[in-house]
Amino acid sequence: MSKLKKGTLLMAVGLALVLAALALTGYNIYDGKRAEKNRRRY
Repeated sequence: MSKLKKGTLLMAVGLALVLAALALTGYNIYDGKRAEKNRRRY
């Protein structure tokens, strides 16, 4: 595998991991707000 292809592949994997982390953070914020809303209901 050439150096250029390896670098591009690693950048793509890194970008995918950053996007997954952002998605998980967004879900955690959403779920926390939903849980807080339900807690007040009972």
